[in-house]
Amino acid sequence: MIKKKKKKLIIALTVAGIIVAGTSIYVVSNQKQQESNLVQDAPQVNKVSDLMSSSTSKGESYLTGKVAPNATSKLNADSAKGKINEVFVKVGDKVTKGQKLFSYSNPDGQIAMEEAETDRTKLQNKINQLNESIATKRTQLTKKTDELTALTNKVNNATTEEKESLNQEKKSLEETVELGKNEIETAKSELSDAKLDLQKAERTQQLTNEKYGSSEVVSDVDGIIQKIDDTQINSTVSTGSQPESFMEIMDTSVLRVLGKVDEFQKGEIAVDQPVKLIDRKDQSKTWRGKIARVDATATDEKEESTISKYPFEVVMENGEDMPNIGNHVYIQPEKEENAKVSLPTDYIMNEKDKKFVWKVIKGQVVKQEVTLGKSNEEAKTIEVNSGLTKEDTIVFPTKLIKEGMKVPIHD
Repeated sequence: MIKKKKKKLIIALTVAGIIVAGTSIYVVSNQKQQESNLVQDAPQVNKVSDLMSSSTSKGESYLTGKVAPNATSKLNADSAKGKINEVFVKVGDKVTKGQKLFSYSNPDGQIAMEEAETDRTKLQNKINQLNESIATKRTQLTKKTDELTALTNKVNNATTEEKESLNQEKKSLEETVELGKNEIETAKSELSDAKLDLQKAERTQQLTNEKYGSSEVVSDVDGIIQKIDDTQINSTVSTGSQPESFMEIMDTSVLRVLGKVDEFQKGEIAVDQPVKLIDRKDQSKTWRGKIARVDATATDEKEESTISKYPFEVVMENGEDMPNIGNHVYIQPEKEENAKVSLPTDYIMNEKDKKFVWKVIKGQVVKQEVTLGKSNEEAKTIEVNSGLTKEDTIVFPTKLIKEGMKVPIHD
């Protein structure tokens, strides 16, 4: 009997324990479910600017491009200047504008320039001599003119006997004065001709110097020596032939980034739009630039593709630690500060051909009518042309949201 009573007691206690445990589990589970429902039912209150940042980051994708030089400067050997006899740089060297690159040797050209200088110098000396001669003759003429004036006065005051001899002297002096005047006029005419000849000689010298020019050639850009054709050194270029360039310089005064944008993203970039450039290997290195060109015509891709791609170009701002030519970078278009308000499309409500959002004013939900603009299917956003600002706060629309209900506002 005692054993049977103990057995019944154990069974009773076990059943009671199961009931208590089950009740506890139900209470806890029900409590958690209620808490979960409370969380799910809580209004989702967001500031418009926060939603714009979130949707932008979700829908944003980097473009890519390759760093390229501003241009390539090509220098050809000029046979008129002679033979290239000395090169001061080598492939791979960085050069600056005005730096010596190579020089010519041209004995015939040197002789021609020396002869032109000699002709110019001779004419200049002739002009100097004529000016000196005219000045001397004028001094002599002035002296003889003064003597003639004095002699004329003397003749006027002389006796009859004295006048005969004085008049002969006066006549001789008058002839001397007249001769001096004629000599001056002749010298002045020669001077005028010499000046014209000098102008012609100076023009000839200018053309000769332009033809044979300086024996040294300098760089007209900042850049990197990309090519030197050694076969053209100390060789003569035949007339009429068009050899390849002797030297090529990559102009690095301004760096450009060349890339392609697909038809879906083409509308997101525009000329003069600022961009952020990010080194693909080390994303801590960044630079800035602007879109310089977006082609209106898609490229012909060799591989079959269902997506059209359009070439575009970015001009980089000069700065420190610029990327190397040929490096690949990410390109992140920057949004304008005055960009239009845009929202995730699921915040928009439709009612009788009108669009609304739940806007929060002084802690209460208000139905706000809005007008919409362009939509972005990829980012699932749409522009709001009027009715909202970036500073406004809105609520995600659910069946539980009612106009006039109070909602918490978080700064």
